[in-house]
Parts: sequence; structure tokens; C-alpha cells
Amino acid sequence: MKARNEELVQQISGQEEQLAKAKDAIEFSFERFSALLGGIAEIHAPGVHGHGGRTGAIARKLAELAGLSAKEVEEVAQAALLHDVGLVAVPSQLLRIPENTLNLQERKVLYRHPHIGYELLKDVEGMEIVAGLVRGHHEALDGSGYPDGLFADDISTASRIITIADLYDSILFPRNHLAVSSQVETLAALKQVAGKRIDADLVQLLVDNIQDIPDVSCPETVSLLVTQLLPEMILAEAIKDTKGQVLYPPETRLDRSIITRLQGSRAMDSVSTRIEVLSQSLEAHDSSHVQNGPTANSGRPLVFAVDDEPHVLQALRRELRRAGYDVNCFNAPQDLLDALRQVPKGLIAVLCDFNMPGIKGDVLIKRIHRENPKLPCIVISGETTRGNLKRLIEVGSVHSILRKPWSKEKLLELLAALRKRPKV
Repeated sequence: MKARNEELVQQISGQEEQLAKAKDAIEFSFERFSALLGGIAEIHAPGVHGHGGRTGAIARKLAELAGLSAKEVEEVAQAALLHDVGLVAVPSQLLRIPENTLNLQERKVLYRHPHIGYELLKDVEGMEIVAGLVRGHHEALDGSGYPDGLFADDISTASRIITIADLYDSILFPRNHLAVSSQVETLAALKQVAGKRIDADLVQLLVDNIQDIPDVSCPETVSLLVTQLLPEMILAEAIKDTKGQVLYPPETRLDRSIITRLQGSRAMDSVSTRIEVLSQSLEAHDSSHVQNGPTANSGRPLVFAVDDEPHVLQALRRELRRAGYDVNCFNAPQDLLDALRQVPKGLIAVLCDFNMPGIKGDVLIKRIHRENPKLPCIVISGETTRGNLKRLIEVGSVHSILRKPWSKEKLLELLAALRKRPKV
């Protein structure tokens, strides 16, 4: 009897070991399956490289902080990784258009992607709950979300967590790669909609524990259209011709002649062909060194920008240069004032922050207009409080006020209108 019992124990132990291995294999396959689906979505959707993985990491930690069970934490992490999988059914050209410029029909197509993601996942064994969370990642507490227009009582804590994680990463790394927000500004942007669209308690939990949130560093590579290439950018991947022959190998530093050849190539569709470049080369190209005094006249409209945060100046300089403007960047208000002693030809506007060391935005604008009363000033600030707005209104010479994270489309629209006005 004793021998039989020992044999039985050994059999059970062997079966438990086999079950454990099988469980590990299933979990590994499940993770690979999820990663594969998320990767497919990112290949189809331009400008979202790494978004799913970063959102998943943030959502996992926030779910743990919120006290969800281990099973619920895994479901949240999986759903956050896959939340945009439904974008595979949205035309890729539609995903290149800023959402705030879409017409009603285009919005309807885009807003179907959570439902499509749900349909793709709901019949996969073990993904039923994940599918439901994917469906709900764009719902809002006030009922303004989609696809179902749910209100607060019908939105689970898990879905609320994914919504916040998605929004957090989207503000830090927008699809057009215009990383205009620091972590502090991103949290401030979340707090502005907390209690309205997103859960205020979860936002506060994120703020209180931000040091424990995974570092969502900038992606190593950026996918750009041929028309967005600029000199000094470095290729992350080889560019090949239609026969597979390498035209330019990885780590090629682009110059004007290479870009001209690429943009003139029949094999390069300016609307769909995307080129992978190293993010660090883009940052190096956009370094916001202070330029005191007038720039050489290039014949392009000129904009002055002053902000004490380098990443804001980098983003402004990059995007405005792509749009055909010359940009002089200043880290300190006094440097800007010194440069304005001799106003350069072609200067159409000054962009300035409100809260900077030494001189507040309203005081700076007063000093600018004392010497240059016709020079338009556009304030770009994350501190558009009622008191600050009142102070700017009292100045009486502010052309426009944009809230950080600012809309590139709105800024370009304002500058386009100013170009039609008589020059300073």
C-alpha cells in the first residue's frame, strides 16, 4: 500500500509539473498573441509606435495602485495593450488627419474602432472580458464618449483606468510626434477633465504615485512621411528601391540633396510612404539654442518664440519650420526684448509663455507693444487660469491665447491669417 501511495504521489507531482509547464506555455502564447495583435494595429496606424505597450504598462501599475485583484490587473494590462486594435479597420489615410479636423462622416468611421476591436476579440477564448474593456476605452463619465455613450455608473473601474492611461500617453506622445507636454503639463491636462470625462479619484491616484509609474520614454524611432523629412535626420532603417536594392543604409544622415531625390522618386508616395528616422536625430535637429538678434533674411515669414521650457521651443521650432516659417527661439524674455530692438524683416508674430522667470507674460507683452505696437503676440500657456486670463485681457494687445498642449492646426491657422496682414 505504501509503495502504491508513493507511486501515486509521484504521478500527481509529475502531472502538476506538466500542468505548470502547459500553463506557462499558454500564458506565453497568449502574451505573444496579444503583442502580435497590438503590433498589427501599430503598423496600420501611423504615428502610434509603442503607444499600446506604454499604455499597457501605465494601466497595469494604476490598476495595482487601485487595489484590483491580480486577475483584474492582467485583464486591464491586456486590454490596454490591445485597446486600439480596431484601428486596423479604419482607412490609414483617415488616421493621418487630425481628429479635430474630421468631418461628421469621418468621425463616425473613426469612432467605430472600439466596437471593431471588441468584435475581433470577443470570440477568442479567454479574451471575453478584455474585449469588453477594449470596447469601453473611449467612454466618458458625462456620457460624451463612444461607441455606446455610457455614463459613470455603467463604466467599470477597469475601463476608467485604461481611458486615463491611454489619454496620459496620447498627450505625452501625440500621433504627429509633437511632444509638446512635459509630465507635469500632462497631469495638469488630465486634472482639467477629471470628474467630467475621466475619474477624478484615479487621476489623483496617478498624480500621487507618479514616481511609481513606468517611464514612458520617447520611442527610439519615428515614422515620417517623405514630405516631413529634414536635413540632419538619421535613418533608422534602410531605404530600398522597388527591386529591394538598398538606396540608403541605416544611419544615413539626410541632407538636402538626398531628400530632394526621395521626394522626386516615383517609388516614394508622398501620402503613404513612411520613413523610419532616429528620434535622437530629430531632437538634435530641433535643438532650441537661443538666437539673439535678427536672422538672415530667407524670404520666409519669421516668428519669434520665447519659453523657459526647451521641449516647448523644440516642438514649436520643428513644426513651424516644416510649415514654411523661420523661427527664432529664446529661453529668457530679456533675450527676446534685446532681439526686438531691431525688428527683422518678415517678422509676423511673437509666441510667448505666460509664467516665465523674471518677467510675467502680461508684463512682457506690454514692453513689446511699447516699442512695437503693431506686432501680434500669441500666448501659449498651460496656466490659463481665470486670473491670468483677466491680466492678459487687461493688457489689451494680445492677439490670441492657446492652451498647452496646444493645437498645431490652430496655431498654423492663426499664423496664416497674420501673414495676410501688413508686415511690422
